[in-house]
Amino acid sequence: MRRRLLLLGLPWAALVAAAPAPAPVVLPPPDLAPLVEIAGAPLEKPSLPVPELPIPAPPATLPALPTPRLVLDPTITKPVLAMRAVSCNLVGTLLGSVSALVDCGREHYDNGRYVKAVQYFEDALGKDPDRDAARLARYWLGETLYKVNRIAEADKDFVQVAKEGPADDLASFALNSSGWTALQLGQPARALDAFDGALGRPGAPSQSLLVSARRGRALALSLLGRWEEARQAWTKLADSAPALLAREARFWLGECLGRLGQYGPAVDQLGRFVKDAPPPALLSTALLHLGWWLDRADRPAEAVKVYRALLATVGESQEHDLVDIGLVQALLDAGDWSGAQQAVKPLRERASPFGVATLLAMAGWAAARDPAAAHAFDQQLLARTLSPAERGWLLFVEGEVFRREGNRDEARTRYDLARMTDSASPLGGRASLRLAQLNFDFREFAQVATDMGALLAQPITNDVRESAFVLAGESAYYAGDFEAAIKTFRRFVDEFRASPAAAAATLSIGWAELRRGHDADARRIFISFARERPQDPLAPDALELSAELAASAGDTAEAIALFEEMNARYPDHPRADLARLNHAVVLLRTGRAIEAQPLLRTFLGRAPGSPLVGRAHLALGVALLTVRLPVPAREEFVAARDAGEGPRARLGMASVALALRQWDAAASAFAEARETGTAAVAQIADYGLAVIAFDRADREGFRKIGGGLVREGHATPALLYALSATATDAAAWDDALESAKQLVSQFAADPRADSALARLGLAAAGAKRWPTADAALALLRQRSPTSPFVDETLVAGAEAQIETGHGAEARSTLEQFVTGSAGDPRLPHAWLLLARVRDQAGDRGAAVDAFARAARGGHDADWPPGTRLRYARLLLDDKRWKEARAQLDVIVKGDDTAAATEAAFYQGESYRAEGKPAEAVEYFMTAAYLAPESTFGRQALLGAAAGYVALKQPDSAAIAYNKLLAQADLPPEIAQRAREGLAALGR
Repeated sequence: MRRRLLLLGLPWAALVAAAPAPAPVVLPPPDLAPLVEIAGAPLEKPSLPVPELPIPAPPATLPALPTPRLVLDPTITKPVLAMRAVSCNLVGTLLGSVSALVDCGREHYDNGRYVKAVQYFEDALGKDPDRDAARLARYWLGETLYKVNRIAEADKDFVQVAKEGPADDLASFALNSSGWTALQLGQPARALDAFDGALGRPGAPSQSLLVSARRGRALALSLLGRWEEARQAWTKLADSAPALLAREARFWLGECLGRLGQYGPAVDQLGRFVKDAPPPALLSTALLHLGWWLDRADRPAEAVKVYRALLATVGESQEHDLVDIGLVQALLDAGDWSGAQQAVKPLRERASPFGVATLLAMAGWAAARDPAAAHAFDQQLLARTLSPAERGWLLFVEGEVFRREGNRDEARTRYDLARMTDSASPLGGRASLRLAQLNFDFREFAQVATDMGALLAQPITNDVRESAFVLAGESAYYAGDFEAAIKTFRRFVDEFRASPAAAAATLSIGWAELRRGHDADARRIFISFARERPQDPLAPDALELSAELAASAGDTAEAIALFEEMNARYPDHPRADLARLNHAVVLLRTGRAIEAQPLLRTFLGRAPGSPLVGRAHLALGVALLTVRLPVPAREEFVAARDAGEGPRARLGMASVALALRQWDAAASAFAEARETGTAAVAQIADYGLAVIAFDRADREGFRKIGGGLVREGHATPALLYALSATATDAAAWDDALESAKQLVSQFAADPRADSALARLGLAAAGAKRWPTADAALALLRQRSPTSPFVDETLVAGAEAQIETGHGAEARSTLEQFVTGSAGDPRLPHAWLLLARVRDQAGDRGAAVDAFARAARGGHDADWPPGTRLRYARLLLDDKRWKEARAQLDVIVKGDDTAAATEAAFYQGESYRAEGKPAEAVEYFMTAAYLAPESTFGRQALLGAAAGYVALKQPDSAAIAYNKLLAQADLPPEIAQRAREGLAALGR
């Protein structure tokens, strides 16, 4: 590049002493990096799916399978306290012996004569026996009452025996028996305590007592619904108890397993039970439960067989209803809709309280599996007499079927009817939600937002509330009300942090911030999301988008860090290649072209079919050109052109030609890019053409193109500096000053701004363009008072101030300079300038001193005549004749006739003042000779005539006067003085 260091042929060093070097005037090549744009990911806010709500349970619910009632196998007896064999002693009874009465009671008990036994035991208690005898009599009374099914009375005796007396075998058997009475009285919790007490007594209880208490405990746990504990208890009994008890254990173990969701094992246990000749009282219950668990075990066909077999034996009871309901459920689960319709008829015919519930359950099944059957069945049900809640539910289900079929209009009608039929119920809220979903599908976003706001203000269930929040936020977003969307999504995340939609809702907040122009907030949310949920499928997109936003905001450091994070975390994600390309683009824009190259080559290797291949080749070409590899860069630009990057690739090829100094090829390519490219391409092309004109020293071409760029708002510091410098070199002072001022205004921090002002100011001073010099150097002093250029342009600046009428301001500057700048080569000139301003201020003595200092060392050799003449006149005023004449002689001997005439006149005046007329006449006549018709020539003739008069030479005096009078255009006052002189001579 050309570097211009001369100003109008004057070396910089000639104007300043030890000046800092001016910034070189260099126009860098076009910056192509801004042309390589960030490739925005084709992203839009991911849709936030509305949680799909299941069809709600119908208002008339089916009965749950009840816990089996307590049915005790009569073949399994309860053990009693073992005692010695006894016989009845009638004599003892007649004498009132308590022991005899107890023995007689026991004999009757053992022989099954329970009524007589009761009499004897009660008589024994009536004799006021001692505690032990009373406990024994009461225990046996309880056992006898148990035998005759007087359970409540027996229970009281057993409880009393257990509480009184020591913890002996009698107490253990009494506790066990009280457990059994508690079970039969419907008090399983008390029974469990009794059995635990019997099992926890110290000592070694009999085996029969242990088995009985364990069986009772298992039954109590089952009746309490403590299924896992019951399962463990029955499992032990089924494995180790006698055969009859093991059979009973299988029934209850099957029930426990079914209740615990282990349907297969439950079926196995109940199947074995029903095959083992169970008690008739338990058989129907076992079959009902077997069918139930078979259906739950996904064996509905077998369940149907069990239910149909059971229907032949079951009576008219709730159990009959359960069998019918189970059969209907099993047929539905088997996919037999026709069979289910037939099976439900008995429930309807006998007006079962569960008939409507069963019909509604069938409607729900059909709605989920067979739309055609659902529509027909629903119409049948709607023709029945239903409660508002039942009708509303059925209409809602109809709406669900139509919605799934895609018939939105019919679905909307059903939802609307359901809402109106039962608006105050939770179902009304669901219907409102479904209507809003349909409106959302119809893009009626504002209406949805309004409806969901109203719904959220009502007391609704959490599942409906969750979906309503999603719809409210989504509708506000797509309606363009981003502030409302943000508030709604934030409330949703606060209330439903565990929702599967919470992550997408958080991301939606970022999207809404982005759409309303809050890019920084959006970026923060996207970064936080990506880092807090790195495993979320949306995290890579959030990270890529946040990096793009950082790059767009000019935060290149964060953008690079985020792109690096993307590459490290998700190297194989579909967005990873895009991230590599964008990472390289940001590196390129920050001057890190070497680091960008491997990323670009990786992209080109991994994604050869990407639509961004052309951009990648373009970026790689720019990177190579940046590191001064124009030939490889040209190959990439050609590849970019072939991939569709026409005008931008041409710019790159033009820049390659420019780098190779192939001016014509570069100019042609830049011109073609300008004609075919975008405004941005045209601007860079114009700049390239400006560089070519500058390098070719085509000042006019450069001024035209560069000035156009500046006027269009594309100024750069280098361009303005070059415009100012070239205008300075061409003495186009106004253009130079305008460009320098714009450089200072737009790029105040650029170091070239001071250099431009100093360069222009010194050049203008050298050309004696004082207004321009003063304007440039005054601006330099104002904006950069500490700049080294201020000191180095100080003298020139002071001179410019003097020449533009600001001598007073210049004087203070010069006074300070001459005081503290000993040895500075500019000092003589500064003294000379100071002499002028002192003289202008009327300080003649100080002015003479300054002139003298300026002249020391022969520095007055190049003084102009006017300066020397002024110095001489000041010396004359001080009557310093010799010093004045020395200065005047230099002028007289010089080549400047006008100045020599004036100097000769003042030489004559000096001699006249000293009374030396002969010497005075000589110099007066010299002046008159040099320029007789000039002002000083005419004054000199008058002076010479006066000198001749003083020398008594009247003829010579008359000649001098007549010479004056002979001149044409003689001023009247001069002519008058000449006539008066002649008159005085008498001529």
